[in-house]
Amino acid sequence: MKKKTLYVHRPVLNTEEIANWYKEHDVPTTLDDDMHVTLAFSRELVDWDQFIPRKGKFLVYAPFSVMLKRERSMSLFGDDNNVLVLEFSSPVFQRRWKQFMDKGASWDHDGFKPHITITYNAPKELPAPYPGNMMFGPEIFGIVDEDWAEKKKES
Repeated sequence: MKKKTLYVHRPVLNTEEIANWYKEHDVPTTLDDDMHVTLAFSRELVDWDQFIPRKGKFLVYAPFSVMLKRERSMSLFGDDNNVLVLEFSSPVFQRRWKQFMDKGASWDHDGFKPHITITYNAPKELPAPYPGNMMFGPEIFGIVDEDWAEKKKES
């Protein structure tokens, strides 16, 4: 297979529930239709075949839930600290990210902590972390889109 850049994410399945919770807690706008966890964002060209799970790797395809008991926190990302994210612990996502790194994918940041971007218009005060379960769909593979930020829509 031809090598290419790699972007892998798992969409949030209960986005509406999470977005509504944050709007009720003084976050004026949210990414209602694009909440997800990024597992790979490799600008380095890689062979995708080595990343496609084989028999027995059902969690990559099956919906996956991060339960209430998992550690969570809110953080600000971005040059202007305007990106509000919900960080959480997930050994499953940590292992999967490490698989990408171990097989040659690049990553632009120091380390990996799973997170969901809530808004690119962070309020002045950090809200509490969303307290409910977070449901994730199967992995979606694509090429890196360098213009992704211009395509984000909030409501």
